[in-house]
Amino acid sequence: FAFEKLVMPIAKSFDPHLVIISAGFDAALGDPLGGCRLTPRGYSSLTALLGDNKLAGGKCLLVLEGGYNLTSIARSAEACARVLLGEPQLGLAGGAHEVQDEGSEHLTSEHLMESALEAVLHTCAVHWRHWPCLQKVWARESEADQIRLGQWVNHVEDELGP
Repeated sequence: FAFEKLVMPIAKSFDPHLVIISAGFDAALGDPLGGCRLTPRGYSSLTALLGDNKLAGGKCLLVLEGGYNLTSIARSAEACARVLLGEPQLGLAGGAHEVQDEGSEHLTSEHLMESALEAVLHTCAVHWRHWPCLQKVWARESEADQIRLGQWVNHVEDELGP
């Protein structure tokens, strides 16, 4: 959700010449510290987004950063490397650049824990005035999410000033 609504719109607008992924796998399923339970398929999907030819012409560097479960690191790193080598994402029949979860076109705020949604909305509000691309992305969201984002934008503007 954060990638679709915040990271990728800004990344595409920034239009980098090179994408460097600092690949820490402590969010991986089975990692004793991260607790996020991100699967190799999840890492594969995120890597496909960042390594997509639409971003930096496909120039992407993946740097292993860490993690605390060797099996999780190995499986997740392999999934990422395979995507960068042009293989399909794990568990997806449509190829390396199809980013969909089973049975849905994209994640909505309904799929998120409340604290995760608030973190995304707050982060978006902080970047709102610097990245006009966010306005286009959030214009397609539910009215409730637009209202909540507007409240965060007003809060940030009150704190930071015009």
